Amino acid sequence: MINISRYLLVGAIGCASLYAEDSDLVRDIQIIERPHPQCSDRFPDGKMIMVRSSNKQHSIEVHLDRFFQNVRQAGRSVVVLKPNARPRELGCSRVLADGAEQSWKIIKAGRPKY
Repeated sequence: MINISRYLLVGAIGCASLYAEDSDLVRDIQIIERPHPQCSDRFPDGKMIMVRSSNKQHSIEVHLDRFFQNVRQAGRSVVVLKPNARPRELGCSRVLADGAEQSWKIIKAGRPKY
């Protein structure tokens, strides 16, 4: 009989070693909103939600959760932000025909190990 828990533990340890979490790097990450034609054409108050890094030395891997009408959605967005790079677009603050709200929340950030 195969001991599945042993394989799951080994897999989890292997995945964890590819990512070095650093809670200090979270302070270098900002979620910002800016006017954008893709969003404001449909809804006058719609903005593009973006994530950016103010860290000038390191790439930062950021894990974000997305919320639609204040309900967390399945899955997680993972982006790597490079030093001095432009903000990464996540999506519009208002979507669908009724202008429902969506937002993102930073869960963790760290330096990718690759």
